[in-house]
Parts: sequence; C-alpha cells; structure tokens
Amino acid sequence: MHFSRARLRGHRDGQKRSERAVAEAAGLACVDYELIELGVQRPTDDQERALAKALGVDVANLWSESEDYWSNYAETVLSYAAPLPDADVEACAQLLAEWVAP
Repeated sequence: MHFSRARLRGHRDGQKRSERAVAEAAGLACVDYELIELGVQRPTDDQERALAKALGVDVANLWSESEDYWSNYAETVLSYAAPLPDADVEACAQLLAEWVAP
C-alpha cells in the first residue's frame, strides 16, 4: 500500500476545505502540505496520522494499492494549464502522454 495524494485531495475537496485549513488542523506548515498533496514530498508516518485525524478518516483511507506516479504528475501539470486556450492544453496533454508512455 502507498500513500495516495489523490485520496488526500479527494477527502479535502469532499469536505470543501482549503489546503491551509487541513494543514493547520494537522499541525503542518502550509508549504509542506502543498508539497505532499502535489506528490513532491512524501509524508512521514506521523504526518499521515495527523492528516487522517485532521480529515476525520482512518489513515488507511489515505492509501491505495498502487500509485501511478507519472499519471498523477501529468494530471497535476495539466491542472495548472487550465487557463491556457484549449488547443494549448491539448498540445501539452499530447506531449506529456508521449513523454510518460512506457
């Protein structure tokens, strides 16, 4: 089992809470929370427990059987491309798909 940033974000979004609110409730610096949710930084065991408690879920609800790192990375990058014209977003998606394909 692996920590899932997608599940972390899903619980936060489902509760309509900001990154700052969850970070503060978990006793984390906002920048650390952001890096964890983006998948740049892996949380420690203590941070996982604190995040689960802050979200009111069991820590196992923040794990998944497998975590496709490159798909998550591409999804994160593309989420920042939303303000671009559709053609540019599609071009970025195509380039990322070619780059991360096995």
